[in-house]
Amino acid sequence: MSTASGSISRVANDETKFTATFTVNGLRNIFTGNLSESMPTFTSSSATLKYSSIDDLTGTRVFTGVIGATTLKLSFGDGPVITADLSSSIGMAFSVNGSGNWEEN
Repeated sequence: MSTASGSISRVANDETKFTATFTVNGLRNIFTGNLSESMPTFTSSSATLKYSSIDDLTGTRVFTGVIGATTLKLSFGDGPVITADLSSSIGMAFSVNGSGNWEEN
């Protein structure tokens, strides 16, 4: 599997949206996700994306995972995984799921 470094954070004015940004082959790959429930604010500038193929980072994808007090792990049905140590504790762990879209720019 290949890896890429990046960041992830909940969107400031929407408790159910987040964005994750990674640089892959010199291009920014951005995942905009919709969570199944409202979440406290979370952020990390040390997120890691593991993926098998650049083709895994396209289109609409579903995910499941855990946003813990200090860590995050989101797994996509087609293989990619995002992990991160959160910048500050959100106090408790949440099981999450949802979907979103990958874009490259």
